[in-house]
Amino acid sequence: MGVRLQEANVMGMTRKDFLKRLFQLSVLGVFPALYSWQIEPFWVEFVKKKLPVQNLPEALKGKILMQISDLHVGNRFGLELSDRIISAGKTIQS
Repeated sequence: MGVRLQEANVMGMTRKDFLKRLFQLSVLGVFPALYSWQIEPFWVEFVKKKLPVQNLPEALKGKILMQISDLHVGNRFGLELSDRIISAGKTIQS
């Protein structure tokens, strides 16, 4: 009467292998989330580029243009962070 049931191995993978692979992929998925939550928001980069403009008014010659992009202000990042970034940008000399 000993009918032995075997695990279905349809895709060449046992249940244990599947769970192990699922765990590995879950752990790998944590790294992009952690990066985008804890590292990238605080990564500030200042890039200096020469920007020749024809017919620029005399009043604007020698001035510095600062473009700020991808700055998220809200519940997590308040105005104090953006103030620090802008203050740091103001210290850049041409």
